[in-house]
This record gives sequence, structure tokens and C-alpha cells, in this order.
Amino acid sequence: MFKRFGASIYLGLEDYTISDNLSYLEMLACEGAELVFISAHMPERSSSFAAELKLLLSKARELELKIILDVNKSVFNQMTTFGDIYALRLDYGFDMQEMIEISQSVPCLIELNASTVDKLLLEALKANHLDHKKIRFSFNFYPKEYTGMTYEDVVRITELLRSYKFPVMMFIPSSSCKRPPLYKGLPTIEEHRNLTLTAILADLVILDIEEVVFSDAICNITEIRKLKRIVSDVIELPMELFVRSTKEVEQLLADTHKLRKDQSKYLLRTTTRYQDEIESYHTVEREPFFVTMDNVLYKRYNGEIAICLEKLEKDERVNVIGKLRISGFLLKHLSDSYKIRFTIKGE
Repeated sequence: MFKRFGASIYLGLEDYTISDNLSYLEMLACEGAELVFISAHMPERSSSFAAELKLLLSKARELELKIILDVNKSVFNQMTTFGDIYALRLDYGFDMQEMIEISQSVPCLIELNASTVDKLLLEALKANHLDHKKIRFSFNFYPKEYTGMTYEDVVRITELLRSYKFPVMMFIPSSSCKRPPLYKGLPTIEEHRNLTLTAILADLVILDIEEVVFSDAICNITEIRKLKRIVSDVIELPMELFVRSTKEVEQLLADTHKLRKDQSKYLLRTTTRYQDEIESYHTVEREPFFVTMDNVLYKRYNGEIAICLEKLEKDERVNVIGKLRISGFLLKHLSDSYKIRFTIKGE
């Protein structure tokens, strides 16, 4: 489960006034955020960037927030001070020798790109005796559609960095706001671009990333609070309801459920089995992601809740309640290690 969370702030853009950014900074601090990401090399930024950055750094110091400043080589060469910066993210244009020299000359941490890291780089860092405590890693985010990372690559790289004792930070998009110029979200993982925040947060429990930062701005307070309140042993699963609201459906949504240890390739069965007799309705063909509830025709299995993993035939004994709006990655990795709670999509 993540240990720290934060958000991004963009300076020198028409969409965000300095007043709005300073107010956002205060809200983040009040809600317990620790990290604030700032890009210093967006081509769209105006000449007001430097003045706005000075104001923001001063405010962040006052609020005890940690600023991560993302720079390329050109921007870095123009910098004269590194005060009030927690980490300097070296985006591109730096070779190994330059990374070593920078890490030895600046008072802040150096943050490297996790999206392109491999064992050769990590071994080179080790061989060149870079101070392990001064190095950190974060994934990229991707404004352009279909350019984000896969779940598999994020898991692989995270495991690699952990083997070298490095934590890693990743970015998630907002559902309430999108950053210019494309306004298509800024995910690390491509599939997150079109998922709801609830579905993304469910993925985070499985991914177990140490630090999570909203990449879009300016997020509303509801999103910030949803991120900080997720817990490691309960996964919220957003679901589109197919059926009318009934007492059983209301109970299904209110309860926390546990998955059974013994699972088949066809269904994820829960340990839930309601006692009231459940009438047969909406007994249609079943698809992956469908949530079902066995009815009274299934006798001793009346009231059992399950999640479909494969396409199954229609069964008059099985009511189809709704469809999960989650990633295939999450469906594949749900297990008895977690409790689950169903929520109506959009809530």
C-alpha cells in the first residue's frame, strides 16, 4: 500500500492562475498530501513560470510540502538555486557521468525515470557509488493516447527497483479535471486513462506502489480524500447495475465480502450466502466481469454471490445483478487475500 500521496501543480499555463495554485497547495496540505510534482519544461508554459515557481516554493516550505521539480538538461543548466526543492527529477538529456556529478553537487534528492530503468542502469549506479539515499525513482505519465505503460511493465519494473531497495512513485489521472493541451488525462498506465477513479484505486491496492500522485490538476477535494482513504485489505469494485433495486441488491452493496480460497477458472465465489429466499429474475447469459446471485432454484446455494471469469450459459438458478467496471488486470489478480465491496459506478 502506498506510504505517501500527492498531486501535481502546473505553472505558467492559462488554465491555472497562481491564486488557484496556491489555494490548491493549501488544500493538499490540509488533506495530508506530502508530495507536489511540478514540470519545469512544458513547451506551453509562459514567461510567468519563474515568478510563479518562486511564490509556490515559498508557500510549499511554509506548508511543509515536498516539491519534486521535473527538469530537462536545458532547464537544469539555467538553474542557480535548489533551495526548497525536495527532489530534482532528471527527465531526459543526462548521461551517467552527469547524473553522478549532479547528485554530488545539489542538496536535494535526485529522481530518475522508472519507465526506462533496467538492471544495467541500476548496476551502473551501484558501480559508480551513487549515494543510495539520494536517489529515488518515478514513472512517467503520458498525455498522448495509447502511449502509456502496461500493467505488466509497471509490475516488472517495480519488482526490479524493490530488489535494489528503491521505492517508486507512479501517476494516476483525475476524473474531475484534465490538463492541457490534450485534456486526455495523464496516466502512467494506459488503461487508467478511461477508468473511473474508484477502479484505478482498486488497481493500486494490487500494484502496491509506495507513492501515488495525481498527474492532472486541479483535482477536487473528493478525489483527494478518496485517494488518501483507500485501505490495503478492502478493494472497492465499481459496478453497473442491470437490475432493479431490491432488498438483496441493497444488502449486496452494503456488505463487505470475502473471496473463497478454492476458486475455479469460471467463477470467483464469495463466502457470502444470504438466507432469505431470492426469487429468480434477470437470468441471462453470463460474461466475464458479471456479478451474480444464486436464487432459490439453486436450493442450498440460494444467496451465493460470485464474479464471472469466463462466458457462461444462461441459468434460471442464477440472477445476473450487474457488471464490474474494472480492469482485466484487477479481475485476474483478485484473491482471498482481499475483502471486496461493491459500489455503484460513479459513486
